[in-house]
Amino acid sequence: MPRIIECFLIEPTNRYRVSLRRYAFGRNHKCPSPAGYHNADVYVGTEEHANQPTCDADGAGTFPHEDPRWPKTCSLCNVYVFAETDEWQVNYETVWVGPDGKEYTTLDENQMSSDTATRAPAGAMWRAPWMESAYKGPDGHCYVLRTPGGDWPIDNGWTRTGGPAPKFTARPSILCGKNADGAWRYHGFLTDGRLEEC
Repeated sequence: MPRIIECFLIEPTNRYRVSLRRYAFGRNHKCPSPAGYHNADVYVGTEEHANQPTCDADGAGTFPHEDPRWPKTCSLCNVYVFAETDEWQVNYETVWVGPDGKEYTTLDENQMSSDTATRAPAGAMWRAPWMESAYKGPDGHCYVLRTPGGDWPIDNGWTRTGGPAPKFTARPSILCGKNADGAWRYHGFLTDGRLEEC
């Protein structure tokens, strides 16, 4: 029997998860991990802002480089020690809330910080206004749906009907995410707010 997942809408709050990131890339900074470059980030707390703060590409303004919370070594290889000249970055990620009041992050697993934020599960849907210059549905909005195979921008080439969110139907069927062997991780349909696996 095909697996069915009920979709639910998550909405942005005015709270943002703050993380400190160090990374190093380029010819002299090859990491043996699949990413290919050295990277580490650490969650340092949640802040409230009227608007989403922009990424701080240096971090020194709010978090001096002497702050002991900055990552010291690459979390991918656990060997490389970051130099002062490597990249410094303060990131702000929106905290989203579901209809039951539960809070979520929409970050991919390989970007997750070391806190206990709940990653939005398959079935979570959110509006992505930052994508609306390229993709728009019949209401002028772009929605993203997390499937078991990855995140799927519904309005990127599919015909979306129904609503309001999350009660959408989209056609044709969904092919989302590829395994290392090239096989699709998820094939299914979105019908009246339900994901049904083929």
